[in-house]
Amino acid sequence: MKKLILSLMVLGPIGLSADANWPMVNHDTNNSRHNQDVNISWSDLQNGFVQLQWSAQGAAVQAAPIVVDGRVYYGDSAGNLWAYTTNGTLVNQFTFPNAAYGETSGAPLTLVNGIIYATSVTAGDAPVGGLRLYAFDTSVDPNNPFISYTPFNGGQAVDVYPGFTGTQGGILSGAVVVDNTVIVSTSSSTFEENVVKVPTFRGGFHAFNATTGAFVWHTPVSPSGSGFGPSGGAWSTASVDEDLHLIFAGTTNAMLPPASPLTDAIVAIDYRTGEVEWHQQYTKNDVFSFQYACGFNYDVGASPQLFQIEKNGKQIDVVGTGSKEGFYRVFKRKNGKPVWVSRMLPKDEVPSVNGNPSSAYHNGFVYTITNGDESGISFNSLTVLAQVMASLGDFSGVQLLQTYAATTDQTYIRKVRADTGEVLWTNKRVTASLASITHANGVIYTANGLGLIRAIRASTGEEVEIANVGNTIGAPITIVGNQLFVGVGIFPTGGLYVYHKP
Repeated sequence: MKKLILSLMVLGPIGLSADANWPMVNHDTNNSRHNQDVNISWSDLQNGFVQLQWSAQGAAVQAAPIVVDGRVYYGDSAGNLWAYTTNGTLVNQFTFPNAAYGETSGAPLTLVNGIIYATSVTAGDAPVGGLRLYAFDTSVDPNNPFISYTPFNGGQAVDVYPGFTGTQGGILSGAVVVDNTVIVSTSSSTFEENVVKVPTFRGGFHAFNATTGAFVWHTPVSPSGSGFGPSGGAWSTASVDEDLHLIFAGTTNAMLPPASPLTDAIVAIDYRTGEVEWHQQYTKNDVFSFQYACGFNYDVGASPQLFQIEKNGKQIDVVGTGSKEGFYRVFKRKNGKPVWVSRMLPKDEVPSVNGNPSSAYHNGFVYTITNGDESGISFNSLTVLAQVMASLGDFSGVQLLQTYAATTDQTYIRKVRADTGEVLWTNKRVTASLASITHANGVIYTANGLGLIRAIRASTGEEVEIANVGNTIGAPITIVGNQLFVGVGIFPTGGLYVYHKP
């Protein structure tokens, strides 16, 4: 009952169905990535009825747009927030003060009870630099939804991770709000992980009062003084079980040895206290950084899904998520005991470290997505080279890296039984996909590094191509009603493309 109440609270005016909006990055706090209120069918896609409606060009959009009450909101890599009507009329724009330009300035937005929660990276060394959390009250002026921070934190942004250089960390996940607590995950920047010789950042989870912004608790993945090396933290968006008072999230690898047992893991945290209730590590002793470029780099970066399965006539609450290593694992939510594990890749396929998109769940099935590397070339080494070049102001290496990944990696999408992990079909396609899966009305949507927007029939795995935007797509696709909202670009340019069935 509590889950139902929360889902209704985030939606807005009475009369809208539970799926008429997409208020957070993964649609809901189960991270289902599923929307039932969609009137685009497989037949519409086959017959080419879904076409470009409008677009907004600008900086890269790396996070899924959110859509609430006829408006679409998103951030970009230049530190801007945008609000449009779903028909393409600009409503408002906001620029974060002294925002750092790059991949960590455009984290997903969350809209709960009329408040937009957004995060930004502020450039510069401490005390100027920081990872900050903003709350915008959209009710103050509906035509200017970014006008007011109040009453959050007395009108000031919260410094989530103060006292660090602007290149160290970032926030790639969406905020989750439960019991008047807003929780954000912090992670190291790619610069910190790939370029800095002795990284120091220790990411984790941070909780604040959702009304005032007051600090509540902080749980690092690798605590300072613990004897474990610094860790990237977490770049997955947490799912929420209100009955158990737990959030579930995936964590990244360590950057220096020894690796904390909370790295490369799924963790269950009591959102009232910040205490870790249980954890399951996918890959032990995984260290990856400039000094350890041959490390596995097997983050658990995908957002965990919550669902139920039936075993011996009993309903069991479970949580599942995948890792870069190519395994989707499912555990009992209450105690973390393993239930099943399923390969997201063939046994002879080499896992790619090129992203860890999130899966989707609907009606007894999990739709997994991951990338395999058939090139025989170390992607980690190329990443380091590209980041070194970028640190010197040359972004051609990043573009070459995107092209490399797009042309050598293979994307595997699978339909898996949620109760057993049995694979029912596999869709394989050349070109890496960074975009998480979206499921709606019997169709799976994703996009890839070459800019191709893909639709896959959930019952069979057959595919049609919707469009090609000519730029890398890393953002998951948001689907509401008769529209697809597609964030485009990794770095530095992109925008928002909106497709519809007239």
